[in-house]
Amino acid sequence: MASLITTAGYTTTDYNVWPMLAQTTLIVMMFIGGMAGSTAGGMKVSRIVIAVKGAYISVRKLINPRYVPKAKFEGKTLEEKTTTDVFSFLTLYFFILICAVFILSFDPINGQEITIVSDAGEYTVTHGFFSNFSAALACFSNIGPAFEAVGPYASYDAYSYFSKIVLTLAMLIGRLEILPVFILFNPKTWKKT
Repeated sequence: MASLITTAGYTTTDYNVWPMLAQTTLIVMMFIGGMAGSTAGGMKVSRIVIAVKGAYISVRKLINPRYVPKAKFEGKTLEEKTTTDVFSFLTLYFFILICAVFILSFDPINGQEITIVSDAGEYTVTHGFFSNFSAALACFSNIGPAFEAVGPYASYDAYSYFSKIVLTLAMLIGRLEILPVFILFNPKTWKKT
């Protein structure tokens, strides 16, 4: 699990054969990622904490409109703008992830069976939604191995060149962070002032 959170990309066992609860835990850790300021991928723990506190404040305001929020993070009072920015980031994060999965769903490899030989034995998986979703998440969060047909004892080799370009772009956006990449490719940033 530490390898997936820290984006080391190392595996020592075939977690494709683990129970579904363990696989779900790994996927949640792939989403969360590391701490703020680290080079680990994912959404970052601090953003998750701020989003949870922001959602709690929103629910409290719905229940009691006179409620004055005083949520704190790392000893500082959270401003509403900070919470809004985090929600905007999470929206962009999920939008890009959904777009990547959608594009991967058109790959010709979908529906084909792939035989995997691992320390757990030989088994066959069908390349489908879960493979595409985990591949997009692994690339976007800079994890490395994903699940099923792109799991720890498999590779991304079966994807078409176009899908590999999409996954590479997702990896680039995930590593450099979403907003700096959008700012970099915004034509207004190229103009001299």
